[in-house]
Amino acid sequence: MRESKDLLGDAGVEVCFETVTGGMHVAQVEVEHTSGADYFKDPLGRPWVRKVDMGWQELLAELVGWYLGNALGVPQPHGAFFKGPGTEVGWLSALISSPLHWNGAHAHFVKNLEGLGAMLTLDALIHNHDRHAKNILLTSMGDELDVWAWAIDAGASLVGYPQDFSDAGLSIPETPNLARGLPVGLLEVGAYKAAKRAAELAGSVMLRQCVQQSCMLVGESGSDLLFSALSRRMEQATQLVERYIQVVGAIR
Repeated sequence: MRESKDLLGDAGVEVCFETVTGGMHVAQVEVEHTSGADYFKDPLGRPWVRKVDMGWQELLAELVGWYLGNALGVPQPHGAFFKGPGTEVGWLSALISSPLHWNGAHAHFVKNLEGLGAMLTLDALIHNHDRHAKNILLTSMGDELDVWAWAIDAGASLVGYPQDFSDAGLSIPETPNLARGLPVGLLEVGAYKAAKRAAELAGSVMLRQCVQQSCMLVGESGSDLLFSALSRRMEQATQLVERYIQVVGAIR
């Protein structure tokens, strides 16, 4: 992991990510992850899932993916950059209480299908090939049949590797590790709405600032390359989403 750099919050610069320093380990997360995770409480007592045993590419992907997901309306837990003692850095995701993992049997009881559609747009844009069932959480809305879907974990996305992401051009994940049973036909409206928002955000000052901040936090120098590559994909978001929906729809 490269040493992270602190953001100074200069006048006129939007701070895109909350930074949490300090807190306490609660327990290990007993689920397979690409990197170790633990339950964590910050100094304000807020519960998180924390990942610190991760490479800078994975952390960069989490940062950019979380910011862009928020901008596109993807339902995702609050996220924060974690800065521990010394050079220890990582990613915090607000704890979702008592979730279930995605199961296609719940598909027609999901109440935020538009947001779930926006998740497909996000994955197409950041080239996320790893939206498996454990990366979509479901929580009850009170009625046992009604559930809310949450997208988590963008760390495997190609957007965390600026040069490779740029070299990928306008390609999409052709063989994603994707959750089965997604109601693709019901997700298209949300996906295309998010694609329109992405095209509007492409090349913007806000996008540039948040990509720059993400790269600063992980010590990556290729922010201009990453910004240009991401903007190109966002400009073509509708076409990327159309192709990605065909891929998703063909998976059974």
